[in-house]
Formats: sequence, structure tokens, C-alpha cells
Amino acid sequence: AGTHPLRVGVVGIGQRAAIARNVDAVPTPAVLVAAVDTSATGRARAAEMFDSSVAVFPTLAEFVAKAGVDAALVTTPDWTHAEIAVELLRAGIAVYLEKPLAITLEQADRVLLAGTDTGTPLYVGHNFRHSALVRTMREIVQKLASAPMP
Repeated sequence: AGTHPLRVGVVGIGQRAAIARNVDAVPTPAVLVAAVDTSATGRARAAEMFDSSVAVFPTLAEFVAKAGVDAALVTTPDWTHAEIAVELLRAGIAVYLEKPLAITLEQADRVLLAGTDTGTPLYVGHNFRHSALVRTMREIVQKLASAPMP
């Protein structure tokens, strides 16, 4: 049987949505096929950010029903993560949440339960680029990389 690339969508076309541009750069064959934003501004931004082959939807329900995605990157405002993640997980769509998982313990429990109940993969990303420790390590690596070889 032939394999097809992972079909990925992005939910929320704000500042964090730029990570969707890297979908085809990962080791697993993947292609960005859909985007959704409830605002006209977000949908216009999606049309500018992504290739015309990326379908743009006005609602999460329409995205879930028609986009045909295997996985979704959720880059919406933090307070919306739980509701969106639960809907995607219950639809069998793997979810990558750009942190946080949720903003309350109750919401986090609902998301984790949806993932557990359905067996649908759930990932939460956290970028440490502003961490003092990571910045210091980066400076050390840069200094070492630019030092003359003995």
C-alpha cells in the first residue's frame, strides 16, 4: 500500500501561525492543506501566508468536516486552546498545541481526557528561546563556533 504525506491544517492565523510554514520541513512527509480562522482578517492573512493550495475555512466545524486533515496545529489565543483541542481530538485529528495546553486545570483535564478517550495523539510545544539559560547556552555555542581551531 502506498503512503501519503500527513495532511496538516493550522487553526488560528495570528502571530504563532508562522510555524505552519515549516510543515514540509519535518522528517515525516507532511503537507499543509488547510487553515481556519473565524475572523476575516485571519482568513486574509492565511491567503497571504500560504500557497493557494491551502484551503481556508471560516469555522472550526467546517474545517473538521471538510478539510480532510490528519493533524492540526493550534495557534489560537491561549484561552481558546481547550475547546478547540477537544473538538479536534474527538474528531480523530491529532493535535499540536502551541503552549499552553489550557488555562485552567479543569480545561486541561478535559483536553487530556479527550485524547485518552479517543487515543488521538496530542502534543504540546513550548519554545524556550527567551529563557535566560537557553540564551546563555546559545551565546556559548556561538563563541565556541567562532573561536579559531587549535
